[in-house]
Amino acid sequence: SFAGQQDTYLNVIGEAALRKAVIDCWGSLWTARAIGYRERVGVDHGAVSLAVVVQQMVVGEASGVLFTANPLTGKRGEMVVDATLGLGEALVSGQVEPDHYVIDLDRERIVSKSLGRKALVVRARREGGTVAVASDASSRQALSDAAILELANLGQRVAGLFGAPQDIEWTRADGRFYLLQSRPITTLYPLPEGMPVHPLRILISFGAIQGVLAPLTPFGRDVIRCLLFGGARLLGYRRAADARTMLWEAGERLWVNVSGLANSRMGREVMLAAFEYIEPGAKGAMLALARDGELPTPGKVRLRTALRLLRALLPMAARALVTLICPDAQRELLVACLEAWIERQQVCLMTATKMRERLARVRRSAGDAFVIILLRFVPRFGMGMATYNLLTRLAAALPVAADERPFDTREMMRGMRGLPHNVTTEMDLTLWGVAQAIRADEVALAHCAQADAAILAAEYRAGQLPQAAQCALDAFIARYGVRGIGEIDLGRPRWREDPALLMQVLQSYLRIDDPMLAPDRVFERGRQTAEAEIERLVGAVRRTRGGRVKARLARWAARRMRALTGLRETPKFLVVRLFGVIREADPGAPR
Repeated sequence: SFAGQQDTYLNVIGEAALRKAVIDCWGSLWTARAIGYRERVGVDHGAVSLAVVVQQMVVGEASGVLFTANPLTGKRGEMVVDATLGLGEALVSGQVEPDHYVIDLDRERIVSKSLGRKALVVRARREGGTVAVASDASSRQALSDAAILELANLGQRVAGLFGAPQDIEWTRADGRFYLLQSRPITTLYPLPEGMPVHPLRILISFGAIQGVLAPLTPFGRDVIRCLLFGGARLLGYRRAADARTMLWEAGERLWVNVSGLANSRMGREVMLAAFEYIEPGAKGAMLALARDGELPTPGKVRLRTALRLLRALLPMAARALVTLICPDAQRELLVACLEAWIERQQVCLMTATKMRERLARVRRSAGDAFVIILLRFVPRFGMGMATYNLLTRLAAALPVAADERPFDTREMMRGMRGLPHNVTTEMDLTLWGVAQAIRADEVALAHCAQADAAILAAEYRAGQLPQAAQCALDAFIARYGVRGIGEIDLGRPRWREDPALLMQVLQSYLRIDDPMLAPDRVFERGRQTAEAEIERLVGAVRRTRGGRVKARLARWAARRMRALTGLRETPKFLVVRLFGVIREADPGAPR
């Protein structure tokens, strides 16, 4: 919008002064500030032009800006006014601290007011131009409450005319508002299409939870919808239209609607507990909404919803109980089940000969993946987290001895270091093994350590790396080649298609000379730290009343925590492997 990039001249009197102001205003298209701005945002200097706007001067008693949506929070139901005394030049140039008003137009009330110092007032001079005068107006509102609401209503009309939230400059003279200019607010994040402004909805970014902040490709968004609809189907939603209320698209990203959970007491507690592990920032935002009174008073779960949940949870509860009894056997059963499922999907997708048939199978496989994760993974991993929570409770209940370091519940996270059965950790250690195999061959080491990563990637795909490197990477790619940057987006390339980044990581491993920094050594130290922390807890618990029983309980819980919580990355790896199968089934995909 080029906001603030061109010069403004106020109170121009006389034809000669007007001509000079027009020339100077037009010439401000070529100031260092304007040129630098266009360079930063990538605007072609040869493609820009400027029309000088000449307006009748309004000598305002108060001036400022009005945002018809809150630019800080993005709320469309709030308007924000910054106001100062005199002309608005000091405000838009950042020379004065203005009053700040926030208005809820639906309720026709001012929800907050913050009076600025307004230590500088710009006034029009009789002979032309302006003068800045020192002032002390920190205890005086630039606008009365009635005028603030009048301005907000005027802003609502302007936003309605333009069909988008507006950034409006205004002034008030002789009890009347004058609008000086209006432009779109360009910093607002777009709302999902078709979602009304009211009531307030709480949407969680699917990409942020997965660590993917960039936009998702259209194919990626479509498949993730299918994936999440599988979970909705498990809860009794049978039509895609029903799932539409659960998953929205905005800014080429996907947003999960958790408003229904937030409106029930049990749902809110479950959601906050889950956010503790998957997205702590979302938990903080939820607590802030509750603290500010933005969330409705949580109600009871509806009978229909409770029955849906019960139908889904009963088989999961039985599986969770068995997992507590036989954690290792249940973990191995889960892994075998997921491997068999992936093999079935591979056969299913590879045998589809027509595009329509292939797409139908892709959607079905994606939906089934979420059902598999909910029914088979959640009960097992959930018991790992349940036993971790039991350990933190035992630690929190310990008395603090004067000669001992007290247990901090956060320190129990040390008990989760060096976890076995974590697919991401296993991948890192396997890549370290590739680096070790290359190190053992002088020719491979000399070539891989020095060549550009892009060249190494091209050589690998052509089968032209030194034999030791080629063979070691072949084995790695066979297992982990389905991974890649932004891998939760099906439209993004995998390592087996473009291994350039993988080569960069491999080269960083080849530069590790200190044995203590080797990934396998770091992992082993983490495991030893975890075992020591667990033994410290068991010993402290044993010294309390009923300590023998509590110590056995702590050791029992720790064993299950260590056996099961390493599964945390398994669902994502399952989905990524499915995506790899889907891309491999596409005859046009890179090989």
